[in-house]
Amino acid sequence: GCPSTRPEDGTVIEESSAVFVATRPEARMWGALAHGAAFLGVAIPLPGMNVLGPLAVWLAHRDSGGFVEEQARSSLNFQISMAILYLATLPFVLLIIGIPVLLGIKLFSVVFVIVATINASMGKAYAYPFSMDLVKAPQPTS
Repeated sequence: GCPSTRPEDGTVIEESSAVFVATRPEARMWGALAHGAAFLGVAIPLPGMNVLGPLAVWLAHRDSGGFVEEQARSSLNFQISMAILYLATLPFVLLIIGIPVLLGIKLFSVVFVIVATINASMGKAYAYPFSMDLVKAPQPTS
């Protein structure tokens, strides 16, 4: 089929692959911010700070159902997944092996957040690898 467009944010949905593509600059900017906001956890190294930025963007755009909502939800799910993995690894710090594992998780997270931010800024939807789908897409109301 042919692509369908949501006029409110310019999201184009390619029906053959269900890929979101943002055509409006505002949607691309908010999509990139949804991913890049996870770096709040780097600036303020407190538990959960990496989740707050994506959560704020998702809460502001969750009813749009377009590119921004999808990218914010994707970022939020990835950051929650990384936080769970990080917490699960903490007990192993006492055995020394946890330290390189924690550093690996942090590096993995930073690399994929950068890739996601760049993709979203170009208007391409990004799906994180190894991310649990904890926050679901809002169901359309009829």
